[in-house]
Amino acid sequence: MAWKDNQLIGFSVKNLDEINRVMKFGVNMMEINPHCMAQSGFPLYSYENRSFVPNGINLTYLKNLLKGVVVQIHLPTETTVSINIEKGLNVCVKEHQDIILDWLVMFERIYRKYRLGSVLTWHPPVFSENNNEIFSEKYALKKAKRFFMKLDGIRIKYGYRTKIAIENMTHPKVKAGNLGYQPNHFKKMLCDTRTFGLTIDTGHLRLATKADFANYLALGIPIFNFHFNGNGGVFNPNDWSDDEHLLPRPGNVSGYKKYPQYFRRHRTPIVLEISHLENYSDAELKDFLKKLKKQIA
Repeated sequence: MAWKDNQLIGFSVKNLDEINRVMKFGVNMMEINPHCMAQSGFPLYSYENRSFVPNGINLTYLKNLLKGVVVQIHLPTETTVSINIEKGLNVCVKEHQDIILDWLVMFERIYRKYRLGSVLTWHPPVFSENNNEIFSEKYALKKAKRFFMKLDGIRIKYGYRTKIAIENMTHPKVKAGNLGYQPNHFKKMLCDTRTFGLTIDTGHLRLATKADFANYLALGIPIFNFHFNGNGGVFNPNDWSDDEHLLPRPGNVSGYKKYPQYFRRHRTPIVLEISHLENYSDAELKDFLKKLKKQIA
């Protein structure tokens, strides 16, 4: 079987310019961030009056543009807790939960109609903001587990085709702290589910204490994709400037060599989640892809 047929690899993209650019590299997969797409003037849907409305024109355009490319979606990341904004929806708040269920139904419908979003990467819920607990960590884990179990049952009952991958996080920040910065959080939240998996972010692993790739493997939870990226490895509690999302190299990814070895054996989809693609030339990105493909062939 050709390499392209059994290994998905591509970039995280934020706008149409980036999509068109990385398409030239011959990638067979990419991850789209709807929040960034909306900020660029190309919304995939809207959230108004606590309901979601898909943008059929833009979704159809993407479907046609990305024919033959597997598209995954990075759900908008929580930075606060508020029912009035998409990035404030939190599974630990009962009043938010029906809206979140509607949100995920929308993504399931988008996948079935437009073939966009085979995997939905989702950050674990926020439990602290501005250095103050919104919920205790114990309470947040309990509520998250209960919601994920409910959602798991719904997904099984109705035969959902999308996969949900919960992402490992950095150590909590002053501005916002998420669950998922320790492997045991996933054991508590997801161990009894059957349709959930993990997104392993190699950059986040470097910015979290008591977190190592081996610890996540030991959980026995399937890994649905990787966010393969690097950083300087110096944690900054005040903001997210340390989460640099650089092109992964042996010097900025802890234990770099074990990842190509894992990719070669398991063929897990690889998302090159690079924050500033504009900082790299086409030649640089093509060369990186060529070398990575050789490493994992």
